[in-house]
Amino acid sequence: MDIRALLCRADRPWPCAEAVAVVGCESGGDPSARNGDHWGLFQIAYRWHRDKLLPVAGSDRPEELLRPEVNIDVAEIIYRDRRWSAWACQPTTSEEQLEAA
Repeated sequence: MDIRALLCRADRPWPCAEAVAVVGCESGGDPSARNGDHWGLFQIAYRWHRDKLLPVAGSDRPEELLRPEVNIDVAEIIYRDRRWSAWACQPTTSEEQLEAA
């Protein structure tokens, strides 16, 4: 699965390089990354964003956030509301980070 292609689709609201940098920082690009209540590529906090999961995945089970498409779609909802302020990692666009992601 090409994570970069999913992140950088033309209809996404964010700049591609920023999304790649945030995912690289948050999860190292690992869709199965988990840190307590934070799940997947964007390390989405389930307890804070459970309400966004059901319309995207058809289920509100936190494991759904380990599916890259679901995680990215939920992240898009969060981004449209709060831009990058919801994430601990803020985007940078250095070439080294883009190549590492």
